[in-house]
Amino acid sequence: MKPSDRLNPSIPPSNGREAGERRKRDALELHEVNRDDVLSRGRRALLEILLRSDVATADDVRDAITLPPGIDARCLGSIPGPLAKAGIIECSGYVKSSRPARHASILTVWRLVDGSAARRWLAMNPAPPDDDDAAAGMVQADPPKKPSPTAATVGLGVEGH
Repeated sequence: MKPSDRLNPSIPPSNGREAGERRKRDALELHEVNRDDVLSRGRRALLEILLRSDVATADDVRDAITLPPGIDARCLGSIPGPLAKAGIIECSGYVKSSRPARHASILTVWRLVDGSAARRWLAMNPAPPDDDDAAAGMVQADPPKKPSPTAATVGLGVEGH
């Protein structure tokens, strides 16, 4: 490939992918720290969907959960990674998003690899309290969390695959 064929010739090809992967990893780690309750709900939703059907995408998860006000949906890209690393789910292909806001972006299609492990994960990771419960004073509300990164570096959690 000629340098003029690359989209961003200022980033050498050897550094571009590595830098992008590092930025993605950093963003995903930030989401794990700041959005753990949202990610837990999303992981539960993904596993519950997969236990009922053959495959699921980020669109399915987004339809299954309600994001609290002010939470950027891009944090949901952190959902599948730990489940894939644990061997509970795996990538089985790619499709275009059906959500208009996603502009037909490419989504990973996830399939369940180990149903028993999925059920164990669900049992060991109970659903966090609803935000409505916190607002009603039923549980101690968390302090405000850092905002999600706005860079479009968050992937669909296929690290290591």
